[in-house]
Order: sequence, then structure tokens, then C-alpha cells
Amino acid sequence: MKRILAGMFIALALTTPLPTIADDKAERLEQLIRDLKNPDEQVRYQAAEALKQMGPEAKDAVPALIATLQDKKVKAAGSSVRYEVAEALGEIGAPAANKAIPALRAMLRDRQERSDIQAAAWAALMKIYRKDPDPKVRMNAAENMGHTGPWAVPFLKEMLNDPNETVRKAAEEGLTLQHVQETAEKLHSNDPGERMQALEELGRIGPPAKWALLMISQRLKDPDEKVRAAAAAALKKIEGK
Repeated sequence: MKRILAGMFIALALTTPLPTIADDKAERLEQLIRDLKNPDEQVRYQAAEALKQMGPEAKDAVPALIATLQDKKVKAAGSSVRYEVAEALGEIGAPAANKAIPALRAMLRDRQERSDIQAAAWAALMKIYRKDPDPKVRMNAAENMGHTGPWAVPFLKEMLNDPNETVRKAAEEGLTLQHVQETAEKLHSNDPGERMQALEELGRIGPPAKWALLMISQRLKDPDEKVRAAAAAALKKIEGK
């Protein structure tokens, strides 16, 4: 009898499915989604951080992440939970995180939004756009990145490998514009030598440096004669005269 019962237990054990890695991940994801609603701010923050680390595997958490972004109580608390949530959406990326685009864009229009959280929202949007299956969306993203801060440079460099030629070209132009902006900032230097070098570099860039024409024109009244001459030369090269 004991042998029969032992055999039954063994057979039952062999036919009962064991928990898989996929089951563990799904269960963890469900727990993290629940944690986003936890009244403890630290628990919510850690949940958003963990979802960020999961990246695209956390796609089922997008609705909960959006709800957290739009939670007025979370915003009123002034915590950094929404900052981490925005970053998580960026790491999840397109197409799953496309649903969050309206909420992220609304954050950029909100004048009462914290500047650091707006920066996270903008970065998230760019990460979502750069992975969008539509090349026009990716091209527009590259063009927009050219007008933003230095943080966009790694994204633009990555987009140089995009399979679409128009996207690659937009990324190249974006990187050029980033370089123009960085160089133009040196026109405010107290060192006349540095101002002159910046003007010479902008002249070498040529027409793509038109963004800096006003700043270059202001150097025509520079107290240093060599800088004034460099400004005039740069303007001719950029304007093609």
C-alpha cells in the first residue's frame, strides 16, 4: 500500500507544472503594478525604478504608469515618483509606451510642473519616438533633438545607425546643430582668443550654422579687432556671400 501511495505522489509531482521563470516575472510585474498605488511614497518610487530596469518587459505596466503620472495627489506631494515613472516609460519605449505620449506632452505644457520632471518627460518622449516603427516619427524626433540640450547627443548618435536614410540624415543635422549651439556659447567667453576660435569654427561649418547668425552679428561690435574680423568672415561663409 505504501508503495502504491508513493507511486501516486510521484506521478502527481511529475504531472504538476513547476513554476517557470516567465511565471515569476509575471508575478513580479503584477506586484510592481500594485506597488505603484501603495500609499508609501518610497514603495511607489522603488516600483517605478524596478519597472524602468525591466524596460520593454514592463509593457503591461504602461496604463498604471500613466495613471501615476496623472495622479493629482502624487503631483501635489511634490515627490520624485513621477520623475522615475517618466523614465520608466522611456525605457519601455515604442510601441507599448505610445499610449503615454499625450500625458507626457501635457507635462511639458504645464507651467506648474517641476523642471526636472519636465526634462524626464521630454527624454521619455524622445526615447519613445526614436523606436517608433514609422520613419517619419523617428525623423521628426531627430530634428527636435537638434534643438534640445546636450543630453540628446547620445540618442542622435544612436540614430545614425537607423535603417532609414532620411532618419540618419536628420540625426546628422541634429548633431551638427548641437555642435553649433555648443560652439556659439563660447562667443560669450571673456577670452577674445576663445571667441575668435568659436567664430572660425562656425565659419567652417558654413550654412548649417545659420542658427547662430544673430550671436555672430553681435561680435561685429566686439572690443577686439581680430574677433570683429573673424565675425565678418564667419558671416560671409555662413550666408554664402
